[in-house]
This record gives sequence, structure tokens and C-alpha cells, in this order.
Amino acid sequence: MNLSYQTMENPDIRNYFKMSNEMTGILINQINPLSDAHKFLKKNDIILAIDGVPIGNDSTVPFRKQERVTFTHLVSMKKLCETVLLKVLRDGKEHEFNISVKPILEDDINAGYSSYEDLQVKKVNGVEVDNLKQLCQLIEECTTGYLMMDLEKEKVIVLNNKSARKATSRILKDLKITSAMSEDLQPRKLQSGRIVPRHSKKKN
Repeated sequence: MNLSYQTMENPDIRNYFKMSNEMTGILINQINPLSDAHKFLKKNDIILAIDGVPIGNDSTVPFRKQERVTFTHLVSMKKLCETVLLKVLRDGKEHEFNISVKPILEDDINAGYSSYEDLQVKKVNGVEVDNLKQLCQLIEECTTGYLMMDLEKEKVIVLNNKSARKATSRILKDLKITSAMSEDLQPRKLQSGRIVPRHSKKKN
């Protein structure tokens, strides 16, 4: 859902945010301003339940008989642009919001990386990233066997370059997505086949 949160095991923090003894949930710390959740949720909201399933103070929900999994599992089960119903505690009052979710496009190529949300890419193959356009350029121009991305919080993503390109084409085709990036971020190919970044036109 493009947000960061913390657990609520400590009784003092639950009391501070006016949770009753029966309530459990997680505290929202930050919300991605580009997400649908940003329209409805606020910092310090408490998410009590998702689609009617109570969220534990440790951020887990019931799974199968006596197992529990992180509540994000329920989000990952949603199809593209489906909604989730969130029960939220805000200033001691309960609210409900239907929020559109945009889950990670699951594929074998990104197995194990589904929890890496809202983390800024700091480096690509050791090169520091200054902006989104440069990030796209570094990925498109990668010629090494593996693509390594250093993220915030010391996280690392490593993908087989050739396999990742094939997976990108497959995912775009399966989901009928026309392009992996917006036109202003797409590199421009010269007749020689060399790729150069697009430049904005100079004003006269």
C-alpha cells in the first residue's frame, strides 16, 4: 500500500493513541504521496483491520489454522487496482476507507523482493543515482551479467541482467502494459545503435 509503519506491542503507545483493550493494529509512520492511500490515510493513523481481518499488534493476521503471516500478504493477494477495506483509528474514532492497491508485479525474477517497497535506489552497479532519468539510463545501458541495486536501509537487489530483460517483456505483454517507463524517461536510440539520454529542447 506504499506506506511505512511500526508495530504496537508496547501498551503505552497503544494507550497514547487511544486504543481500547480489544483493539490491535499498526501505526502509520509515512505514506507515499503518489499512492492512493495518501488521499485517505494520515500519519499516526492506526490500521485496525484489512478487509475485516484484524491486524495484530505485531502486524500479523491469521493464516490457515494456527499460523500467522504479515498483513501485507492480504494485499499481495489482490489483483491489479483492486481495493482493500481498511478500518482505521484516528484521534480515538474509527473510520473505514476503500483504498486502491497496486501490488508488485509478481514474477519468478523478483522472488524474495516483494517486501522492498518505498526504498530509494542509491546505486546501480556501484554508480550513485542522482535522479529517476539517470536510474532508467543506468539500467538500460547495463551490459554486465548481473544488475545490482543498492537501496536505502542497506538493502540490496541483484538480478540476472538477461533474465530480467526477458521478464520485463513478459510482464508487460501479460498485463497489456505498453511501456516499462514513461516517454520522458525512455532513452533515445541513434542510428549507430548507441543509446543516449533524452534532452529537453533549448528555448530560443
